[in-house]
Amino acid sequence: MNLHLVVTTFIGGLFFTAAQSVPTTAQPSKVTAELELRIGALGGAYAFGSVEAVTADRYGRVYVLESDMHRARVFDRDGRLRHTLGREGHGPGELDSPVGLAWESDTLLWIIDPGNNRASVFCSNGAYVGDRLLPSAFALAPWPGRFDRSGNLLHYAPAKSGDEFAYVMVKYDSQMVPLDTIIPPTPPAPIEVFETRTERYGVVRASVPFAPKLIWRLDSGAKVWWSWTANFAIYTGADAATPIITSSHSGPRVTGADRAAAIEGLRRFRQVGGRVDQSRIPDKKPALRTFFLDDEDQVWVMPELPNEQTGRRLDWFDGDGKHLGSVALPIRLSSAPPPVMRGGRLYGVEHDELGVPYVVVIRVSSS
Repeated sequence: MNLHLVVTTFIGGLFFTAAQSVPTTAQPSKVTAELELRIGALGGAYAFGSVEAVTADRYGRVYVLESDMHRARVFDRDGRLRHTLGREGHGPGELDSPVGLAWESDTLLWIIDPGNNRASVFCSNGAYVGDRLLPSAFALAPWPGRFDRSGNLLHYAPAKSGDEFAYVMVKYDSQMVPLDTIIPPTPPAPIEVFETRTERYGVVRASVPFAPKLIWRLDSGAKVWWSWTANFAIYTGADAATPIITSSHSGPRVTGADRAAAIEGLRRFRQVGGRVDQSRIPDKKPALRTFFLDDEDQVWVMPELPNEQTGRRLDWFDGDGKHLGSVALPIRLSSAPPPVMRGGRLYGVEHDELGVPYVVVIRVSSS
């Protein structure tokens, strides 16, 4: 028998609530995670620069985009470097600070390269296929686009919004003919920034540490999922008023060490004349750190937790908002670049105590 209920589940210190039609015996799954692979080094051939994106193909090969190195490197399932895609430059197959990766099919990988106003396309075996002109050349990182399930490219384009920067997402067919426009969600409150006008640099800005922010993703049907991270709530549709996923979890308090580290992180901003008003730094962190969609459009949420637990758990929901389980991660997963879940494996980045990035592969299973 099925009942239409508002179900609240308490797991691992978090409450989850979702309106759903469920069997009376439904219970969240037990989800486990095992570290399969860690790639990286402090120096040498396996050291990474700025990791902008990570993905994988159907064979489990790992693709790592390094924006500052103008390349993507490909590693096999055992972590061995197999080949490099691209190099710095403006010729065929060359890259200029690329920002994203996208699979057009199981074998064609697009490297999104706004510095060259195009995407460079490679086969999964490393062969260069050709370039595709992209209509807008400004850079957004992380890249918010993707291919939808019909093979259409979702890419950004500038939009008029007075004196402020704005953009929309445009759906293009295989011939790069525009088919539709998707409006990103609007933040429900102003985004908090420090702003100072300097004589040398003009206006300089920096985000206020621990202030809420807008996170949004596109699923394979080009539907928008978004969250204003002040609360553990995720909405579908840019103008939605009621969340499909919600939890009573709230963010932890900002400690003195958190505040000191945040101010240190604003060193460059201060060096160019920016002024930091510490009274504007919140006393609490946001409830939600990030979220992402897997290859079946299920939702994985990383809640904001106390420092020693940050990045060590994910909460799993289906497309209707039903809580499917929670998983403790074997490593501290970074929220940037956004992790990728494909074929039951989680691909992302961790940083050691020196800030050195490592790419990790985690096998996730449920029972």
